[in-house]
Amino acid sequence: MEFDFHSTLLKFSEKLNKFYVDNSPLWEHDDSWDGFSWISNDDYKQSVIAFRRIDDSGDELIAVCNFVPVERLDYKIGVPKKGRYKLVFNTDAEEFGGSGITKKSVSSKHFAMHGFDDSISLDLAPLSVVYLKYAPVKKRAPKDGSAKAKPAAKKKSVK
Repeated sequence: MEFDFHSTLLKFSEKLNKFYVDNSPLWEHDDSWDGFSWISNDDYKQSVIAFRRIDDSGDELIAVCNFVPVERLDYKIGVPKKGRYKLVFNTDAEEFGGSGITKKSVSSKHFAMHGFDDSISLDLAPLSVVYLKYAPVKKRAPKDGSAKAKPAAKKKSVK
């Protein structure tokens, strides 16, 4: 199958525009620092930056940008919350002709970095940007249906 650059570029532009419109952390507070926070802006040796975009309700996205044509494996950044982070947009996705090396989700480790108690490790493709969103783990009921039953309320006897 031949790679069609024009249709891939069109698909990328459409998905990127939809992603932008659907994610208010990217456009709320564009005129102030309230919606922006650096995670790492000083890694000039590897040419990678990471930052947070935050909307009015506190929802946020983390962007990690690799500005050089070199793959960065096991690249670590600090994160504000303990738990799982889901990849929500990747400029290097296979559907756009990229390698797709970045995992779909990563879990934080208790390893302090960049002013946060926890951090995540990412594989970054060359010349790429990834966007991540905190994805709290939902508690599930046991598969066998044996959820702890509440103790029965005592009936009052009528005298």
